[in-house]
Amino acid sequence: MSCSPWIRSTALILAALGAPVHADVLKIEDQDPVVVQQGERPTRGMSQTRVLQMFGEPRQKHAAVGDPPIIRWDYDGFSVYFEHSYVLHSVDYRKEKTPQPEVAPVE
Repeated sequence: MSCSPWIRSTALILAALGAPVHADVLKIEDQDPVVVQQGERPTRGMSQTRVLQMFGEPRQKHAAVGDPPIIRWDYDGFSVYFEHSYVLHSVDYRKEKTPQPEVAPVE
């Protein structure tokens, strides 16, 4: 007598639920949050023309990559990422390099 597909599926699901789970914990200590005031960098949806008007010419313009084209402009202290000709993200740099956090396994 063979098992029905429903019983087999249920048995496999129950066996998977009983499997051990492993994870890593990323521990970040003693970091002060960086507060960025509105207007210090471009915001999402802003056009390239508006970014040029507000922040001037970037230090470096990188060529478009991918589809849709993603373009990066580097300014002193931050980079701006565009999708086509609109701001997708702007990213602040940290002046000082922070040490890499330790990753401890969970037991």
